Amino acid sequence: MEVVPHHQGIEVYERPPPSATQHSTTSTTPPPPSQFPQEQAYDPYHKYPQSAVTYDGTTPHGTLPQPPPSQYYPDSAPDAYQKKKKSWVLPAIVGVLVAILVGAAVGGGLGASLKSCESNLAFAKEQQSSGSGTGGSAVGNSGSGPATKTTASTTTITLTAGSTQATDADGLAIGYAPISPDRVGVLSDTCNKLGGNESATSYDEKFSTLCDADIGNGPKKNEKGETIYLADLVGIVAYSYKDCLNACSSFSSFSQIAGVPTRCKAFTFRTGLAGSWTGFKSANCWLKNSTAYITSYTQCKGCISGELQPK
Repeated sequence: MEVVPHHQGIEVYERPPPSATQHSTTSTTPPPPSQFPQEQAYDPYHKYPQSAVTYDGTTPHGTLPQPPPSQYYPDSAPDAYQKKKKSWVLPAIVGVLVAILVGAAVGGGLGASLKSCESNLAFAKEQQSSGSGTGGSAVGNSGSGPATKTTASTTTITLTAGSTQATDADGLAIGYAPISPDRVGVLSDTCNKLGGNESATSYDEKFSTLCDADIGNGPKKNEKGETIYLADLVGIVAYSYKDCLNACSSFSSFSQIAGVPTRCKAFTFRTGLAGSWTGFKSANCWLKNSTAYITSYTQCKGCISGELQPK
């Protein structure tokens, strides 16, 4: 062990360099030549003064080993690497702007449709509150004597977003549902359009018609002065005078097929459907059993009665 000169207060152990004799006894390989022939070889165990190491990494006895290349940067410069990392930003911004523009276009179209619906609804409410429209009348529906006529105001509302009726290849309606009877005030009165006040049915029967007349029921006098009893066979809903007329003729035809002697020989039809529906047990067409030529009847505005004519 050898103690070398050192600063006061610090003891440093320095291993002596191996001699040629020692090297020959431990290894057959000759010692490596010094990297600095003119200077003493660098000893990592030697404590060099602080001023002996320069800022460029060199010492009086040699150059410090260079650090290995960094594993966190590619071979290119860091600035180029940062530019590569930012290359995705521009496409992302463009994508966001396109999404915003498409959303604005779709939202604008939907907003316009909703605005149109709101305008139609506002117009309908305005028309309903003002009471404008086509005037009509509700016809009285019962009792003997003149019918009571009541004036009413109706409003026609048309919206642009209406539903359409489905049809088949022949143009016939599919899934059609008529308006509920209690929602129909007055049906079309076709009595005054009948030619010669006589109508034929699909069963080849002819009926004479009486406009604004209700033949009623109960004891009646015929043209011979004989008393007959007039009774209602059945009451049905009919949306036209022709429907009621054909129902009477159909009743007689099916009764004959079944061997039943009862025949329908007269009828009364009322155009005031809603009033008849609520006031006369859900009917506005009554089939009657009377013989023909009834002379007594009651005035009834909007009523049409018919009597079977002999063949």
